[in-house]
This record gives sequence, C-alpha cells and structure tokens, in this order.
Amino acid sequence: MTESRDTWTTRDYPVLVDLAEHLDASGLPAQPHTLSVQGLDREQITRAFVALIGGNYIEGQHVTDYDGQTDAIASGLTEKGRRAAGLWPAEGTDHTLALVEALRAAAEQAETDDERSKLRKAADALAEVFQR
Repeated sequence: MTESRDTWTTRDYPVLVDLAEHLDASGLPAQPHTLSVQGLDREQITRAFVALIGGNYIEGQHVTDYDGQTDAIASGLTEKGRRAAGLWPAEGTDHTLALVEALRAAAEQAETDDERSKLRKAADALAEVFQR
C-alpha cells in the first residue's frame, strides 16, 4: 500500500500563505524564486505554484520549456485562495455572532452607563433576531 502524500499541508498551503504576504506587501507579481518558504526549494515552490494555479487558488501562468523546466508567475489570489489563506472568512461564516461579540466587547469598554446599556441592548437584540 502506498503512503498518501499530503502536499496541501507540507507544500501548497505554506506557499499560498507566503505568496499572499508577498502580494499584500509589494503588490507585485511573484515567481517561485521571489518566495522563501522554510523547508522548500525552488523546484518544490514551482510545483506548488502549478498546483495552486490548477486548483484555482492563485491567478497566474506556468510554462514548461523544451528541456522540461517549469516556471510560473502569480499575479494575484482568487477568492478561493483568499479564503484558504485566511484573508477572507470561510464561505458560510456567520458574521452575526462576531458582530454580537464586538458589540458586547464595546459595551465593556464604554465610558458611560448609558453607552454600555445601549450597546448591550443592541447586542442582545441582534442575537435574538438571528437565533430565530
């Protein structure tokens, strides 16, 4: 029986996260040699680019020359890539609960009793509406 190779955890996801950071910081396209992912060499990073492009996580292209050498360039992340990298919430995430918690936290930090009361009432009302 062959052992399963989890390339998502060991290769593709770390490259996706590093690529997301690169694109966010520089706004410039990236090639495998522009990234430095711990434990991965350029060939592994290139394979990750190819897999991420094929899986619709990143926008880009890859080419293989006549000698069999592959290179790739990434110009951005797709919606799927942004969600996988943690830049956007997962599809179907209930943002209502986060808003309720934010209102409750704001109530704890409010300066006056009136502000605290209004924020708590807003949080409670929102929680009640969305629990139906």
